[in-house]
Amino acid sequence: MPLEFLIALTALLPFAVAAFPFDKGGDDEDASDDVVEDETEIGGEDMILPIEEDDADPATEEGTGDGTPEDITGEAETEAPGDTAEEDTSGIDTHTTIGSDGDDTLSGSETGDTLFGGAGGDVIYGFAGSDSIDAGSGADYAEGGSGGDTIAGGAGADTVMGGSGDDLLWGSDAEGDDGEADLLIGGSGDDTLTLGAGDLGLGGAGADRFVLADGAVIEDFDEAEDMVVFTYEGDIAPEIVSQVAGPSGLVVTLDNGASVTLVGRSAPITSHSVAFLGAAA
Repeated sequence: MPLEFLIALTALLPFAVAAFPFDKGGDDEDASDDVVEDETEIGGEDMILPIEEDDADPATEEGTGDGTPEDITGEAETEAPGDTAEEDTSGIDTHTTIGSDGDDTLSGSETGDTLFGGAGGDVIYGFAGSDSIDAGSGADYAEGGSGGDTIAGGAGADTVMGGSGDDLLWGSDAEGDDGEADLLIGGSGDDTLTLGAGDLGLGGAGADRFVLADGAVIEDFDEAEDMVVFTYEGDIAPEIVSQVAGPSGLVVTLDNGASVTLVGRSAPITSHSVAFLGAAA
């Protein structure tokens, strides 16, 4: 081989080495994978990656849980607890679950939840934490579980249970009576049950307040700790005009015609267990 050719080949060798680096045992691809894996598992918490595919099924709007807050709309199905976790300003996880126009079963989590049943006959469980439940229209069953819960049955003949804790319960909604016969059960704790015409209230253990306008029935009134609160329209509070014991219990009637039945009671109630609340103008 001519000497001139060897000299020229030697001069080109560094460029050949730069273009084709030596193999390091074939682990380059694995090493790259290890780097990506480390990026997604720091501290066991979710991270936002530069590029991430959304593998949610558009028919169900259910993803794999990438930490992004979202509301879930059910289609007559059971929602798993904590599917829609988001963090409020206090640092406590909250969850929002929204039902469909059908018959849904919605479940909360071990922290405070917001649950909307929507139309249809829904079954809703808040579980632990201070929950806010709006069952919506239809004959619903709503149970708050432990914690101080706020539950509105909505339109329809509903069963509303507070559970343990100081609960606020409505048979219909906070705006007024829907005329349907609802069952409200406070459970343990100092509960407030707002009853409409034809509603039945059971306060359970604790000092309970039964707020009503007319025609409600109270199953377990205890004068030693419970209170009946009559709401009224106008500027002048009504007065009790009669207390009559009958087969169904004591019927307390006001001078405006409103009444309440206290089941299992025959003795008249005293003024310290009755209050009057004027409706907001």
